[in-house]
Parts: sequence; structure tokens; C-alpha cells
Amino acid sequence: MRALELFFRRVVFAVPLAGCTSSSSDCVTPEHTALVPIVGDAFDFFFKAHRMNADLLLERHVLGPSPLADWAVVVGTALVLLLLLAAPLVVAGLLISHLTH
Repeated sequence: MRALELFFRRVVFAVPLAGCTSSSSDCVTPEHTALVPIVGDAFDFFFKAHRMNADLLLERHVLGPSPLADWAVVVGTALVLLLLLAAPLVVAGLLISHLTH
């Protein structure tokens, strides 16, 4: 309903068609994204993903503790993630310090 209202306002105020379609699609998107968890849960239920994950964990538990190579992958991935998250902050800080001096 909100999308129709925005579309009507855009047409009345003579906004180009591109503006009308972008604003109406912005209003429709949240309703469609709400379906993602529901579809994912149905997929998990149909393919019994929770049971398969539990079986994998139990099989892994029998093998004993994880090897060092597994932990190296986990720590390396975490470090890469932190670097990727920190990079924009560093660039923003450098830009702000450059602009203020």
C-alpha cells in the first residue's frame, strides 16, 4: 500500500518514471526479504539439515581434538575478516586527518 501511495505522489508531482519505480521497489523489498528466513527454515526441515549437522559433529567428536591446521584456517580467516573490517576505518581516519590539517 505504501508503494502505491509513493507512486501516486511521484506521478502527481511530475517526477520522472525512473524515480517512481525506484521508490516503489524500495517499499516492496522489505516484504520480500522477510520470506528469506521462512524459505531457509523450510529447506532445512525438508533436507533434515539439523540432523545432518548433528551427525557431522558427533562423527568429528569421535576423532578427538581438531588438528592444528584446522585452527590455523580459523584464525587466519578471523584475521582477514578483521583486516577487511578495519580497512575502511583506517582510510576514513586518514581522510579526516588529511582534511582537517
